[in-house]
Amino acid sequence: MKKFLVCVAVVLFAATGAEVEAQGFLKKVGKAVDKVEKGVSGVFKGDKKEEKSEPKQDAKVESTQKTQARPAQKSSSQPASTIYVSPSDVYQNPEIIDESTTNIHVVCDDIDYIIDAKTKTAYVKGVLESLKNKLSHVKVWGGIRYKNTNVPVVKIGYQAFAQTSITTVELPQTLQEIGEKAFAGSRLKEITIPASVKKVGNWAFASSRLEKAVFDGFEIELLGSRSFQYCERLVSAELPMEIGKMGDGMFNGCKALTKVNFPRNQKVISFETFRDCESLSSFMFPMNVEEIGGHAFSNSGLTGVTLLKGIKKIGDFAFTDCKKLESVSLTSTIESFGSMCFWGCTSLKKISAHVNHKDLHKMVDIFGNDCNMFTSENLDECPGISWFD
Repeated sequence: MKKFLVCVAVVLFAATGAEVEAQGFLKKVGKAVDKVEKGVSGVFKGDKKEEKSEPKQDAKVESTQKTQARPAQKSSSQPASTIYVSPSDVYQNPEIIDESTTNIHVVCDDIDYIIDAKTKTAYVKGVLESLKNKLSHVKVWGGIRYKNTNVPVVKIGYQAFAQTSITTVELPQTLQEIGEKAFAGSRLKEITIPASVKKVGNWAFASSRLEKAVFDGFEIELLGSRSFQYCERLVSAELPMEIGKMGDGMFNGCKALTKVNFPRNQKVISFETFRDCESLSSFMFPMNVEEIGGHAFSNSGLTGVTLLKGIKKIGDFAFTDCKKLESVSLTSTIESFGSMCFWGCTSLKKISAHVNHKDLHKMVDIFGNDCNMFTSENLDECPGISWFD
């Protein structure tokens, strides 16, 4: 193109004999052509760059460059599987231990992580073996920078922090699951579980030194069996308002527990949920509860029990050996009493029951006679027992 324009210019000016002017004009033409070529080249380069910057349809994780300008929420155009990772919560230079397989092993701040190259997500494997009894605080990063991609950390793996010396932990908003025995037997004192977490595995915090547990979210899909069992220092637990599935023995052996809110959507207080909770002096039964499982409150510190309408079944030994229990009110809707529901409640002084339950043998089977309340075969003559219809 440049040669063609130059030839045309030479012919024109040769015809007129203006050689000096032709030279000046040629310089101007050459500069103009250079600009045109650069402009054209820039257009094609820009097109290539624009093509590279287009996100792939199946991309699951956003890069730092994309996330820096985005608010902390999902865009309607994002795939459903996309997990937002805040740029400030991304570990930039992980130590690569092994990347020979699809499970890539890296270390960030003394914590082992495994990156799954297929799902483009990561989980915490655990603390470095040499530091298990040396660290007091750990931060779980929300993302790990790997091959120009922010890989979100979505899970704390099986026994990741079990039997460690950590007392405090920071959890990211990308976290979706806390695995089985993740903190079991650790020195952890307090924990706030992000609203992003949907599953907590069995024995997740069992036998730890936990004193307080708070769930930030309104609901959770799964709270595994015995998640807080034998947390003998646990004083309070703030559970989500709704739990999809709640396992057995949740607070079994939590001797210091005084305050807990029970999910409003649960219909069953399951087996051994509050067994041996010696400091639990009161409990508000949610309106939806229909069944109290076996040993649910046995040997607890309850001083009074008022069972609301709607409760249909009380399991075996549900309130056995509640030594501080002084009063019990039984609703008319109870259809089934398990064996020895209230046996061993030696401080019992007052029983209020519906006339449907007015049967001596039935009452003795429910309460035993350790409380010395059944002083006559005629229940109407027994002090402390009242009936309603």
